[in-house]
Amino acid sequence: MLLKAGNETADKAIIEICMPGGKVINYDIPLIKISDYTIEEIFREKMFMLIPFYIFNYESRLEDINNSEEQLNQLLDDYEELFTRLEKEQDSGNLSAVSYDAIIRLTYSVAYKLTMKQDNVQRKVGDVMGGKVLDLPCFKAYDQGLEQGLEQGREQGIEQGIEAFIEDKIEDGISVDVIKSKLCKRFVISEEKSDEYIAKYINQ
Repeated sequence: MLLKAGNETADKAIIEICMPGGKVINYDIPLIKISDYTIEEIFREKMFMLIPFYIFNYESRLEDINNSEEQLNQLLDDYEELFTRLEKEQDSGNLSAVSYDAIIRLTYSVAYKLTMKQDNVQRKVGDVMGGKVLDLPCFKAYDQGLEQGLEQGREQGIEQGIEAFIEDKIEDGISVDVIKSKLCKRFVISEEKSDEYIAKYINQ
């Protein structure tokens, strides 16, 4: 696959295989040029592997795009279309979550490196693609896990506080009824929940 191709770039390459006895066999190998494929063709042929390198089609025009708001917006629209259609392919089962993840990450990486000299393009495209990277399932799972972990930690902290509170009041000789009332007010819990904590920590 050729990421860069000019008007004089050949349509095929020749591979030479040296056989025993010195005989040479030539094979013509068709060259895939990313510039030959439109967004429509990429999705029709399900050549999703080309998506990360699609920005090479703009390489010769990046300087102009960098200085033109109109061209820059068109570039962003093209990528929004790519991502929207890619999401639909995943939703329909034509693309696995792992492949989707890899394509988004690689697209972001390639675009970032290719546009390093074009500040406006890199910033705008980075905003769009960076958001997609952060929205990947792996990052969502991390965020959800972190949120669940914080919630579990908060609940454990509250319960440890309740346990220490009950033990302290018992050592001070305060009656169970008073402890129950204070628990409800201090930790904003129901009487039923207060009874559960008292039964759990007074008789342990």
